[in-house]
Amino acid sequence: MAPRDAMEILGHSRISVTMEIYTHGDEESRESAIRKVNDLFE
Repeated sequence: MAPRDAMEILGHSRISVTMEIYTHGDEESRESAIRKVNDLFE
């Protein structure tokens, strides 16, 4: 779901509130991001 849509549905006044509460990283996401950045340099 787009963060802006979640913000409006949940009634948050700022997108930063939504992002702080509902986003988090995990090991799989970090590894995927590392691979993508690494691919840029190869």
